[in-house]
Amino acid sequence: MAAPVLARPTSETRQPTQRLRVLAFDALPLSRFGMRTLVDAAADLSWLGSAATVRAAVPMIGRLRPDVVVVHSTLDPNAALARQLTTSFPWLTLVVLVDDRHRADWYVRALRSAGVHGILAPGTAPAVLLTGMRMAHAQRQFVDPDLMSGTKGGGRSTGPLSGRQHEVLTLIAEGYENAEIGGMLFISVETVRSHVKEILKRMRARDRAHAVARGYQTGMLDVRLPSAAGLPEIEVVG
Repeated sequence: MAAPVLARPTSETRQPTQRLRVLAFDALPLSRFGMRTLVDAAADLSWLGSAATVRAAVPMIGRLRPDVVVVHSTLDPNAALARQLTTSFPWLTLVVLVDDRHRADWYVRALRSAGVHGILAPGTAPAVLLTGMRMAHAQRQFVDPDLMSGTKGGGRSTGPLSGRQHEVLTLIAEGYENAEIGGMLFISVETVRSHVKEILKRMRARDRAHAVARGYQTGMLDVRLPSAAGLPEIEVVG
């Protein structure tokens, strides 16, 4: 169930000259540490905290009321979280860092359709990342030029598959069914079935699971990194 829409803090609690308060969600501790270091070094930004899982997103945003939230694409592979956050917190500036595994046209379109304000690559230069966060907040729209210049394949070989078939295979590997894949890619279920049939044929796979296994074996699919055990998932400053 979607969280209720919360009103933006009033001028009595948020002064115009106050620094932009940033909250981040990323599965990797090192990435969260790097983001905090970057924000702490910026005079106009203030670090609120971070979390490693999406289940903490809505309650943390509702409690801390950040100006900017940064989410890594590994925590939102189908842009569902992005849509929930922009709907529940319309005053929020949402920035998504899109890694190579999700660097595809359909994903960028899904983020923009969900109302995401900033779309950047995690490996972008720190100055560009900070500028993107500021512009996303001020202008409500910023897309990393480097990201837009290479969204088709993300630098990863699609092997015998077309770009669209590779997108379908990636979503199958994420555990999505045909109807869900069709909704994400804005195509019919019948078209998804046709793509799946062609994927199995081109990859000489017995079924969907076999196709995914071959995708990992050949390097067409990235192996998801597990969360670091024993490390804190949530960090809040103050």
